[in-house]
Amino acid sequence: MNQYAVELHSHTNHSDGDFTVDELHQQALEYGYDGLILTDHNTASGYKELEERAEESRLVTLGGIEWTTYFGHMLVHDAKRLVDWRTAKPDTIDQHILEVKEAGGLVGIAHPYAVGSPMCTGCHWSFNVTNWDNVDYIEVWNSVSPDDQYWSWDAYSLWAGLLDRGTRISCSAGRDWHRKEPMEENPAITYVETEGPLIKSSFRGALEQGAFYITLGPSLDWAIEQNGRYVRMGETLKAGQGQLQLSVLPVMNKTLRKFAPKVERVKVIHNGKVCVDEQVEEETVSVPLELAPGYVRVELWGTIKGKSNELLTISNPIYID
Repeated sequence: MNQYAVELHSHTNHSDGDFTVDELHQQALEYGYDGLILTDHNTASGYKELEERAEESRLVTLGGIEWTTYFGHMLVHDAKRLVDWRTAKPDTIDQHILEVKEAGGLVGIAHPYAVGSPMCTGCHWSFNVTNWDNVDYIEVWNSVSPDDQYWSWDAYSLWAGLLDRGTRISCSAGRDWHRKEPMEENPAITYVETEGPLIKSSFRGALEQGAFYITLGPSLDWAIEQNGRYVRMGETLKAGQGQLQLSVLPVMNKTLRKFAPKVERVKVIHNGKVCVDEQVEEETVSVPLELAPGYVRVELWGTIKGKSNELLTISNPIYID
């Protein structure tokens, strides 16, 4: 499988960002992104310009918008038409999400536990979602230095709890990119997996399937082998025996290398419980698993920025019937 670095949450001066569309495009290329979604607040007015710029480069883009309301922010990716956010209320959000899905859009909950009023009215997620099956991902890591933000763990707990309840939902990372950040701040990167090149359809397909992981630097390649078939993130296998095959890969992004992330442990989480917790002594790990219906996912732990026992990489799940 091929892996591509993408950013799902970015802004320009079409809303509250400092970047022009051209500047954002150039910054994305310089940082090493393969894919970018522009999600200005309550407008998609910059997308056509970004798409035109991207046609001249290797960058792959999808349309996007960040619904910005008094009750929370929601990322809408690749919808075929604009869905009105202005009437969304805490107890009507399910119907609005369904309208986005009917318009072909993907839905992500942005920074659900960010500080709200009076610091940032509406930034905290206060909508009452009852049908989480229509939500594609939760932004577990938001902005820069997500490893230093307390609300990252709250968002992680929300996502993990939904998985434990049987919801098939992905975790995502969003740089929430508005401007050039201080050099000492580290963003997370999302890597999508595709069999072929990254194009609009494969970008969209990876997000929809959950074939991606988020990282503060270290990369991974993992699958579960069962009866000669290799099953990857977002796919489903049968309950029973399987063989985890995992490779810890070097930090691919040159900017993140300076934060010195180093993987020390691999953890495998199966239905909310850590079933494997092994010290990384080699680049490859092969472990037999006995799998019950539910899910299995992988985390890499280690050191970064001089801090030990830090969560560095989170995979999305493989599901089990």
